[in-house]
Amino acid sequence: AVFFIIFLRLILDGIAALQSILKNKNLQDTVAIFKAHMAFYGMLGKNIQKRKAVIQLTKASVKLYPKSIIWQYFVLKKVSIQVPPIHSS
Repeated sequence: AVFFIIFLRLILDGIAALQSILKNKNLQDTVAIFKAHMAFYGMLGKNIQKRKAVIQLTKASVKLYPKSIIWQYFVLKKVSIQVPPIHSS
């Protein structure tokens, strides 16, 4: 989902650059858009590595409560829920 959104935004930036050239004859805006694209592509590999590292950390450290909190609160009338401690590895 994230990559689709980024791809869509890059396409929209390209359309804005074309519009800037064709309608406004503004080369300065087009150059700025082009520089932003090049900077984005230059950082893409590093950002993908960072994203993978964050996803791995999140998977390793986040534990989900195994039961339905809504069921326990509204049906079983439990006001306090005992959550098992998280053990870091």
